Amino acid sequence: MRAACAALAVALPAAADAQESFSVYIRGVAAGAEQIGVARTAEGWTISGSGRLAASVDLVTRRLQIRYDAEWKPIDLTIDATMRAQPLSLRTTVSGTTATSHVVNAGQVADKVDAIAADAVLLPSPFWAPFAALAQRTRDAASGAMIPAYIPGQASFNIRIGESSPEQIQTVSGLVVARRTAITLAIPNAPLDGEIWSDATGRLLRLTIPGQGLDVVREDIAAVSSRRVTISRANDEQVKIGGSGFTLVGTLSRPERVGGRLPAVVLVGGSGPRDRDELVSGVPILGQLAGAIANAGFAVLRYDKRGIGQSGGRTESASLADFAEDVRAAVKMLSDRKDIDPKRIAVMGHSEGGAIALLAASKEKRIAAVALLEAHGTSGAELILSQQKRALDRMTLSPEEKQAKIDLQKRVNEAVIT
Repeated sequence: MRAACAALAVALPAAADAQESFSVYIRGVAAGAEQIGVARTAEGWTISGSGRLAASVDLVTRRLQIRYDAEWKPIDLTIDATMRAQPLSLRTTVSGTTATSHVVNAGQVADKVDAIAADAVLLPSPFWAPFAALAQRTRDAASGAMIPAYIPGQASFNIRIGESSPEQIQTVSGLVVARRTAITLAIPNAPLDGEIWSDATGRLLRLTIPGQGLDVVREDIAAVSSRRVTISRANDEQVKIGGSGFTLVGTLSRPERVGGRLPAVVLVGGSGPRDRDELVSGVPILGQLAGAIANAGFAVLRYDKRGIGQSGGRTESASLADFAEDVRAAVKMLSDRKDIDPKRIAVMGHSEGGAIALLAASKEKRIAAVALLEAHGTSGAELILSQQKRALDRMTLSPEEKQAKIDLQKRVNEAVIT
């Protein structure tokens, strides 16, 4: 038996508690941070945490530890913290289906004994590290399953598991494959819907509870340099494009069968903060185009615009001419690759990207062809007036009021141009 246990301990992940940093957001505003660790041994699991929440809660967690056995039956919980500068401690021990809690909060002492499920997840509030256990439990849970939970010293409830879907997040350090699972915290008289994200090993990536405006996200996932991969191909390659003092990052898609040097297409997105997939109303426009064009035998490059996603640079003062220089840099990068035919490189611009593609082609001899998708054929000033007219047509304003707004826009356009 001892030999078997020793062998099992070697096979399991190391017990060292490698903590990961999480950011806590409430209604979109940074509200704190937590360090969360998960350690597994032959004897079971240990969840640990520490952190701080903002002034509205004013909670400092010095130590949080929850132990479970190998079958996820809780053993004990320890919390040492301060809330609004007052000591807060919680000790809960579990024996079978009996949980005994000792609470000290701002000098007030309370003891409580509750009957709980033998495999309940311990979720003291407002601490988020304990949800790392739920992430592990939902890893293999089927839709419709119920996982018992217990708020130590307060109440028991069930967590209903909903549908799960795969997600991919590209971070600076690599691609994270995630499982996104809908959950319902069936708290009596106050149910809460949410989502819990975990990686391939069941480690917590994200907890979202919209009804509380809560979002707890691992720092690498929350970073502005990370992006959700909404569409991809098996042979996609992440590439870097040297720019004017910064680097653009993009995806190069190729046909499934590659022979010889390929013709290439550079996709240029429209206006606004667009990443390489150009997600509009849930549709990855450039991502879908890249797949279709690659299937036709081309190498296809799409990239995050400067200052967006994983690309460097800034957008505040960037002009169409600046974005055109980014296209030229992308074309140069492709022409230097041994798997690309430098004489057959085209640029395809969508929406405002059409104007950018034309500007780039007027300066770059390596661009052999240009394709325009939903690009405007008027000046920028005329386009703005046309867009304003369409917006005014949907408003309940008098003809005089509409004309006044048009006249004002014309004066603005003239001031900008001159």
